[in-house]
Amino acid sequence: MTDFRQTDDVGVFCSPLSQEYYLAAQHFQLDRKDIRALCERAIQSIFMGSDEQAHLKRILAAWDGWEM
Repeated sequence: MTDFRQTDDVGVFCSPLSQEYYLAAQHFQLDRKDIRALCERAIQSIFMGSDEQAHLKRILAAWDGWEM
């Protein structure tokens, strides 16, 4: 899988992160499983403590949008 660098700073790409995920999925033929893996890796690389990372992982795991 390709390694993507991500940011939630709209000013960097002039588009929200969700749009960047959409473009990556289109251009690299990524499915929901691939996008979920990107999201999970993004959580691991944020500059926050382990409690905050665990909280984000729980939110991501509970999101029902993966099964559309």
